[in-house]
Amino acid sequence: GCFPPVIRPGPPVIQIISIAGAQTVKMASLNVPVEELSCPVCHEIFKAPVVLSCSHSLCTECLQQFWRIKGTQQCPVCRRRSSRSVRLNSSLRSFIRRKRSRRNSSQLIKAAVDCVSSAPVILDPNTAHPRLLLSDDLTSVRWSENKQPVPDNPERFDDCYCVLGSEGFNSGTHCWDVEVKESLCWSVGVTTASNQRKGCDFYNTDVWSVQYDQYELYERSGFNIKQYLERVRVYLDYDRGTVSFSDPVTNTHLHTFTTTFTDTVFPSFDSFSPLRILPLNSQ
Repeated sequence: GCFPPVIRPGPPVIQIISIAGAQTVKMASLNVPVEELSCPVCHEIFKAPVVLSCSHSLCTECLQQFWRIKGTQQCPVCRRRSSRSVRLNSSLRSFIRRKRSRRNSSQLIKAAVDCVSSAPVILDPNTAHPRLLLSDDLTSVRWSENKQPVPDNPERFDDCYCVLGSEGFNSGTHCWDVEVKESLCWSVGVTTASNQRKGCDFYNTDVWSVQYDQYELYERSGFNIKQYLERVRVYLDYDRGTVSFSDPVTNTHLHTFTTTFTDTVFPSFDSFSPLRILPLNSQ
């Protein structure tokens, strides 16, 4: 028959020595198989990985349990004896954290496509600054040297070169892509229906946006994007109070704002060069 293992008095608790920075292994650039990120004892992704003198890595807890049962400091893989002072595998731990972070970003981006409102975003010409020209289908905007002969209605911007989406949101999840590749100075995001549109105070309150300014000429309150982008994806979850931005070309998370919405919010767009709202499934 099968008998339970004999539990002998184990060695003292493992002493972990941090060696952060001692290794220069650049793992983030490698396409590492999942098996190489798994503990050989529990076969799960490493948790608090340590590396033995024989170079095998294991979860700290798995190693402690193995040593307690065996009563000796053997490596569970190659059976070589090892010191009780094992090294924390900082490079591997950091890599796993980055991999999990990227996976979470990918899941967020996928959710933005899977469960968002299907209604397309179109622009509201009654909010557009007089120097902005909208396309006939109300999905693109560009700046003009000449002011357009439009009425100065209360909802129209007269200082910031902005235009809002035609539909506001007060519940649910909503997502839209914006093509920004032709613009060297832009800002996209959401703002409240009650935010001031006259004068230069628009960006002082109630705007959640990311922005890019190649020449750093203008001050806005949004999150600054340093790299050139072709597209920006905006993902609004009104009920959770989050506005997330990502690069749909590379599936890279850019920034997430967390707040509590109490007012209707509208998509906002600001640019001196052409911007275009794209269907989510466009290539």
